[in-house]
Amino acid sequence: MIEKARSLYQDGRYEEAYKIFLELHQQEPDDEDLKHEYLQCKRMYAFEKLVQEADELQNYKNYSEALEKYDQALRIDDDFLVQARRDQCAAKLSGEEEEEIDILGSFGEEEEKPNPPIEDLFKDFFGSSAQSGQRATPPPKESIKADIVVSLDGRGQYISVPEAVKNARSGNTILVKEGTYTGRVYLDKNLSIIGEGDVIFKEFEKSAIYAEGGKSSLKNIHIQGLAGSEAKVFAVSVAKGNLKMINCKVNSNALSAVGVYNKGSKVEMINCEIYDARQSGVYFYHQGGGTLNNCHIHRCGNDGVNVTDSGSVTVTACHIHNNEGDGVCYQTNAMGLIADCNIHDNAYNNIRIQTGAFPGVKYCKLYNSGKTAIGIGENSNPHIMGCEIHSAKISNILIHDNASPTLEDCKIYNSEQAGIYVYDNGKGKVLNCQLYQNKHEGLSIEKKSGPFFSIEGCQVFENERSGVRLKDESGMRMSKCKIFKNKGTGVRIDASEANITDSEIYDQVEADGMFVINGASVTLERVAVNGNGKSNIVSEKNSRLNLDGVQAHNSAGFGILTFDTHINIKNASVQGNAYSGMLFKQNSVAQLRNCDVDKNKQNGLFVIDSSHAEVDDSSFSENGGSGIKLFSKSRANVRNTHIDQNGESGFYTKENGYAEYSGCWLNDNKKGQVIQE
Repeated sequence: MIEKARSLYQDGRYEEAYKIFLELHQQEPDDEDLKHEYLQCKRMYAFEKLVQEADELQNYKNYSEALEKYDQALRIDDDFLVQARRDQCAAKLSGEEEEEIDILGSFGEEEEKPNPPIEDLFKDFFGSSAQSGQRATPPPKESIKADIVVSLDGRGQYISVPEAVKNARSGNTILVKEGTYTGRVYLDKNLSIIGEGDVIFKEFEKSAIYAEGGKSSLKNIHIQGLAGSEAKVFAVSVAKGNLKMINCKVNSNALSAVGVYNKGSKVEMINCEIYDARQSGVYFYHQGGGTLNNCHIHRCGNDGVNVTDSGSVTVTACHIHNNEGDGVCYQTNAMGLIADCNIHDNAYNNIRIQTGAFPGVKYCKLYNSGKTAIGIGENSNPHIMGCEIHSAKISNILIHDNASPTLEDCKIYNSEQAGIYVYDNGKGKVLNCQLYQNKHEGLSIEKKSGPFFSIEGCQVFENERSGVRLKDESGMRMSKCKIFKNKGTGVRIDASEANITDSEIYDQVEADGMFVINGASVTLERVAVNGNGKSNIVSEKNSRLNLDGVQAHNSAGFGILTFDTHINIKNASVQGNAYSGMLFKQNSVAQLRNCDVDKNKQNGLFVIDSSHAEVDDSSFSENGGSGIKLFSKSRANVRNTHIDQNGESGFYTKENGYAEYSGCWLNDNKKGQVIQE
């Protein structure tokens, strides 16, 4: 059944695949690999259903609901064809409602704009000069056609903004002249409020702006919530309806600067500054959602942005820094996108994702966090792509408690601890990333994580400790990786299980290429472990190794060194090592087939301490010592093997070492073919 489900999934038949995966998952809920496949299929099935529903709604010209469905689908998978259909739907909706409010363009039901290329993101409002991580250039002063004017000098219809709003009709534009205005502004209809000059709204008891319906917009206004630390209010509250804010500033000495809550409530903030909030800068909860584009969020008492309770929020091209909590926090099944942001110097994590949240994180710069750059926990599975992540006070990325992220095409470097630290049953994939110059390991996996954490196509180099460390009954799959020039061991595996294929582990500065210990189980296929500062491969303490197609060349120690290990080696090349090509010690048991063990400076194969080797169809040639040496009650059965041109003898046995051989070629060994002492 599992193969059928996988085949259906690969064919894009997600509904059929999902039903099979669901049944299998219910039968084996503890199978983590199966759970991962089930969740991936579930996501794609949800994506497919949302797109189908959106297409049907658009066919019936229900553009508003169709747009919402398309947006939900795009948060799951950034599919360009669906994006094109979404854009078409938005254009139809815009054309249908463009006359309703034209002072700021077609606001209407267009609740969340699609994400075009970043350099074009704000072109609709500010031209093409808005660049990644920068404040957009304000537009030239515009001529505003206002229905109502508010002015403190009495030259308008009103001197009070709340009074003007109360008496305005839906669709009106209100122009507010320069000055400081007080009182709560209550929004429950479609209004545009535009400030001219330095306009400040202050409120000392309640929310300065309270939106409870309609589709309103604020532009060029500084909003100050001054209700005090005992008040349970936001400076801007969006309890219902939609609110657009452009070129606004918001601060609060009560709760968060902006609070968006309840299903269907949304805020769109463009080119705004959020600062000095007593709690978070912008807080989304109870399924509130929205977008933040090119905003500056800083000096808040808690998180810069907090999204919880299934909220959906897009944060794009924002600068978020020096907040007392996290820069951005998504939790409790929240979803959305964080893209092209500069997030740094926050007291806790720059980004925290937990309790089932799954936002996308793309093309961000994340650095100088007080704890981690990205903390991912409690069943969350975000996709993180194209980010530069560095200089965290602890590890750059933490993954724990059944979290299963995908990290792709990221640079992860210069943390005070590990580049990526996975613990307490953390899972996930790391694809085509660079992990380097971290103070501890590049990648550390421990505390029963896995069972098979996946790392593929990565470079792990110049870390102060091991390149990759696996311990505490954890699991890892590695393929197509390069692990090099680390000061500690290239790959260290302790009481865990690993499968490594098509990779290179080389040039560790003063350490082994691989070190396997404490009952670990490791399979290497087509792996080159070469030129390391000590031995290339070392295994100890009842561990098990299976090596197929492995190179172990040119180390400063042994090619392969084992203590109390079961090792199976076939199709291997072990050459040019400073000591013996292979040394098996302390009751090790080895099987060699079709191996070339040549040109090592000491012996080809050295077996001691009651160890045992079975050798078939192999070659031991041109080694500086003996081809095969057996000491201390060790023995070897050697068949159909070439043993020639070694600097000492072909076989050398001593201290009750014993060799039995048949069908072997022993030629031109300088001190004789067989020596027994």
